[in-house]
Amino acid sequence: MPGSLAVALAAALAASPDLAADDEACWARASLSLRATWEAGIPSAALLFDPGRRAFAAERYLAPGDAERWLSALLRASAGIEAADWLGLRLDLDSGLLREQRFPSPVLACFSQGSPSGVDAAGSGGCVGMLRFALPSTALGPAELTSNGRPVGDEASSTLFVRQAYADLSVGRAGFVHLRVGRQRLRVADGLVYDDWGLAADLDVDVGAIGPPLAVGLSVLYPTRGWPTPDQWANPVLAASIDWLPSLGESVGLWAAFARDDAGEVGQILRQGAVASDVVRLTASAPGSAEYVAASRRLAVLVASPPRGAATLGWAGVSGRLDVGRRSEARFTAGAAFGSATSAVVRPGELPRAVEIPVSGWAASLRWTSQLGPVSVSPFLVWLSGDDPATEQEITGAAPQRYTGFLAVSPFLTALNLFFSGGIDEAYADRRATASGVNSRGVLAPGAEVVWSPVRGLDLALKAAFLWSDRVGPFGGRVYGPEVDLNVSWSPWPWLSILAEADALAMGSFFPQRALAHRLIVGIDLSTP
Repeated sequence: MPGSLAVALAAALAASPDLAADDEACWARASLSLRATWEAGIPSAALLFDPGRRAFAAERYLAPGDAERWLSALLRASAGIEAADWLGLRLDLDSGLLREQRFPSPVLACFSQGSPSGVDAAGSGGCVGMLRFALPSTALGPAELTSNGRPVGDEASSTLFVRQAYADLSVGRAGFVHLRVGRQRLRVADGLVYDDWGLAADLDVDVGAIGPPLAVGLSVLYPTRGWPTPDQWANPVLAASIDWLPSLGESVGLWAAFARDDAGEVGQILRQGAVASDVVRLTASAPGSAEYVAASRRLAVLVASPPRGAATLGWAGVSGRLDVGRRSEARFTAGAAFGSATSAVVRPGELPRAVEIPVSGWAASLRWTSQLGPVSVSPFLVWLSGDDPATEQEITGAAPQRYTGFLAVSPFLTALNLFFSGGIDEAYADRRATASGVNSRGVLAPGAEVVWSPVRGLDLALKAAFLWSDRVGPFGGRVYGPEVDLNVSWSPWPWLSILAEADALAMGSFFPQRALAHRLIVGIDLSTP
């Protein structure tokens, strides 16, 4: 085990409370998760600058990644108390998924006449003009301890490792009015729009306790795991839902949400499509040519520029869960995104200019589950609309072309382990604002999941799907490829779980190279009662 990770684990274990719940009104518990991961061929959309070649490493873009292996761990502690019949308090702390990582080292670059790409390291002596760019490079920095994919110090200062800290208030007959205030995990549109931890006030009213079988939900949330910034305080996400409850466990309803982004995150998402287009131009032109130099310089500006601009987005749709006979159920969520966002325009020698474009997109998640003794079978379909990156002429025209990819605040889908965010570590995924699919091209994923529970405490889950993009990718294809995942979980005792996961995605024509992306994880979870 790497030295710094071992030290962190030892300190975490020494500080963790080994407490069990004395009664339902006051409880505490802790858990430790250990993982060993091997993976290879995982494609990355990171664009890196190679100082030795004085050019971008375009051949690495969306290409099969290197083989990697690492050890990781997560420590979690939770406590709760029922302070009164109408008031409950809860606190959840966790370390995040701890592992050692090496990140690309930044290099200060400039425009240059002597470089074959028109971009060079700033210390080369051939710089032209005053613009300087901090670009991630192909050289890796020293290994450092990370939490949920970022330096552990950044995670500590941003979140204090607090995932949830809230008060539950219930009033009225049978507590039909329920208010939860504080840091908590919330979902909007079953994860299509938002599913993450954040500061929020969440109100649920079970109208059925006093009248018709309806449930109403209203939420005001700040979609950040850290403390909201001044801009974020002024722009909370608003969400609402109303559900008809025909019977216990069944629901059919409407949902809606609204968000405004002043930090430029949505503009950064739309920028990914422009980056992909220029990468294709690099691969199709000769170093030193006018087209190669122009594309390289646009990329330098795009990659190095901080997010800017604003977006105003709304979402609305339907969702439900219905029993079909005694052994089957249907779940569905579908909706549309609409509003406006900014997209970057880059001209030679200029900084990016943000131009507002209209936005609309569509998404749907459907699942049917049938229980056949110890086996459950669940065919599913996930569809998220995508779009091609807009050209400069389309963005700056008299009537800018509408962007039709589905944009979301912090989505979290677990239909598959590699392409989406499923698997045994899905609860620890780092979620953020994103567009659908790869480079905003969307995704269509019909598939199925089979879960077999032969004995108590043992579950084997097989998931498989074939994935297409909604639009043709930057390299001319639409096939992401087939993915097959196997998850195994065995809990011989309540305090112990042994886990394993094996995933494989055969990369198709959407990517520049055909290859097999695969991952293997083995782990163990230890917990107090």
